[in-house]
Amino acid sequence: MDNKCTLSMVVLFIVTFHMLIAGAIYLSSTNVETSKDLALNETGHSLLKYFNEPSFYYAGENGGKTRSIGKIVVFMIGCALVPFVTCIIVFIVHVVHNAKSINNHARTARSLVIVVLVQALLCVNMIMIPSLWIMVSWAWNIEHSLELTNYFMTLLSLHGIADAICTIYCVMPYRRYVVSLFTRKKIVKVNHVSNTSQPTNC
Repeated sequence: MDNKCTLSMVVLFIVTFHMLIAGAIYLSSTNVETSKDLALNETGHSLLKYFNEPSFYYAGENGGKTRSIGKIVVFMIGCALVPFVTCIIVFIVHVVHNAKSINNHARTARSLVIVVLVQALLCVNMIMIPSLWIMVSWAWNIEHSLELTNYFMTLLSLHGIADAICTIYCVMPYRRYVVSLFTRKKIVKVNHVSNTSQPTNC
């Protein structure tokens, strides 16, 4: 029953989150000319040089509705971050406590703790913190340096590569397979030719 409730809460959270994002996109969806007019009215001529770009798009304020949705999304991410970190801490404490009572499993438990810590740190540092910073700075219109935001965007985009490398290294079958690709010895096939000639029929 607990697992069903947890699964239902996760599904509800994901559906609500995506509905909010879809609502924000719907509210800010405009044609090209309206998007340019909004950009001129709200930002002046600062974006004028980008008007000729084929991918130019500007999401307007919509009377503050878009930023209100952004604030709700920030609140949801923060609420998801707290139980996530709590579960990781409880799991690590549980594994370490059981490993002390069973000496034979100490090495396995240590490896498991390292894997969980690395995966959790990747998720928190490369997804949640950059997402929170970007959403908070936009939703509350906080003045910030563009370099810091670009750094967080780059960090967010590199999570997939970092997670794949971590998975390959931490999961032993994957690691062995990748290592075997570089250390596998080439099998040289030697065809033996017999020197004895077959007798011919006279």
